Amino acid sequence: MITPIDSHTFASLISASLAKGDAPPLEVISGSMTPLLAIGDQVIIENCPASQLQVGDIIVVRAPDMLVTHRFCAMYEDDEDVWLILRGDRRMGYDAPVRINEYIGRIAARQRGERTLSLKTGKGRWLSRHYGRIAHLEAWLFRANADQACHAASKTDLLIGQTWHNHWHTRQIIHAVRLPLFLWGVLLGRLIY
Repeated sequence: MITPIDSHTFASLISASLAKGDAPPLEVISGSMTPLLAIGDQVIIENCPASQLQVGDIIVVRAPDMLVTHRFCAMYEDDEDVWLILRGDRRMGYDAPVRINEYIGRIAARQRGERTLSLKTGKGRWLSRHYGRIAHLEAWLFRANADQACHAASKTDLLIGQTWHNHWHTRQIIHAVRLPLFLWGVLLGRLIY
């Protein structure tokens, strides 16, 4: 019988492995980063200090009940702590701010089947940055940005284009814009990889 472990214990094991110089793989279990990271893909984590993160990097953080692999959007500091702002490429909003001590590492590569795509160099880096630009364009189109996420009063304030979502016809506009951007990203991924 396999006993499940909580995310805090699992994150500690991953962090210890990274500290020893290992590059542990994790399996993607949601579609929030498609098409770059699909359900069932393996991602390879590397040890990278939070101070060296660049906007657009894909990172792993510990959430209360799981590990989250999303794109790094911003870092800000308040009286309490330093916070990271993340967003999944396919999500319509930013994640709730995460304390910097929940940061685990940066994604260095993706394995899909027998193929490995480095996200640090070459085509993989270009493709990852391109998907990040598409996600950023969506945020800009719907008037949300990482600054808003840094100062959001509540988790519901983090939705991109919250006012857009309040009207049926504008939801149709959002989906009409997102679908071509998503399909363009999928096509590029197929052509390059």
